[in-house]
Amino acid sequence: MKINLNGKKASYSEEVLRSFEFFAFFFVVIQFVHLVSLVFGFTFPFSFLYGPILYAMAMTLQKGKYFSIKIFALHLVPFLFFQSWYTLSSLLPGPLFYQWCFPVALISSFGYSILVFVKMKNRFRRVNDDQILLVKQLAGLGIGISSFVSFIYWQQLASMEFDTKPMVAVTFAMLFCILLLVHFIYQQRKIRRDMGAQENIRDTSTGFAAEQKARFTTIIGRVMDHDQLYLNPNLTLGELSKETTISKSDLSEFINICENSTYYEWLAKYRIQYALNLLESTVDQLKMEAVATESGFNSKTVFYRYFKQYVGVSPSEYRSKLVNG
Repeated sequence: MKINLNGKKASYSEEVLRSFEFFAFFFVVIQFVHLVSLVFGFTFPFSFLYGPILYAMAMTLQKGKYFSIKIFALHLVPFLFFQSWYTLSSLLPGPLFYQWCFPVALISSFGYSILVFVKMKNRFRRVNDDQILLVKQLAGLGIGISSFVSFIYWQQLASMEFDTKPMVAVTFAMLFCILLLVHFIYQQRKIRRDMGAQENIRDTSTGFAAEQKARFTTIIGRVMDHDQLYLNPNLTLGELSKETTISKSDLSEFINICENSTYYEWLAKYRIQYALNLLESTVDQLKMEAVATESGFNSKTVFYRYFKQYVGVSPSEYRSKLVNG
């Protein structure tokens, strides 16, 4: 069950978007250089880079801030180790290098893809936007390519050579990945240009300038979707104003006109959505009082009233449906 909160489309700060696009561009560059090196017969361990880059992209969205370069550097240690080994071997490493490099690289790529799915499962389920979609696609590709190469590797472990057809399939997968990333970057740049061109155009239906409305949406989305301020049972309009640095009058007008709701009804939607997720994940492990409290309600009566208003049934009836399938 999902309550419609304007499509539950995540809003990110400009810093987050630029950080995400930086890693997406880095991904493209590495894939391209990797392909070129394979064409010329070099087997640089670029595979160790894909997992960390994907993880950095996912964590940038989840944490809502620029992913630390220092932390990212720690994830690059395996790549630096094998790259140093490869270089010190005068670009002609022996069988021992491949016996360690290939399986560790496959484990790394597969492991990071699974880790991203685990870390982002709630956002994959609840949020719908271009960035989340791209991370899902890259993680899926990572799992698919790793599984395919693993099968070929273990089949040909004795010879340590790859047939032409498997490598062709991997090459096409890498090309598809590059096109996917390039298309995403192009679309984001186009959206940014269009927004820049319309930033001073005022929306007559809302009374807000397009740039102002987008800014309010981004700021409010950050504190509500990421920081989950709605879980604070004493969150008032004034406190939300302080957290967002948006005046109470503008905040109230934005919620009334753009969200077509009163402040407390708008706030209750977030809390009820959280309660629904909590009920679905715990089924019958929590009492209703605990569900109400953890969702940000300080009154069971208010919780039941809003739950019935937005879901159509009482919390107990909803739980019974979940239990009985």
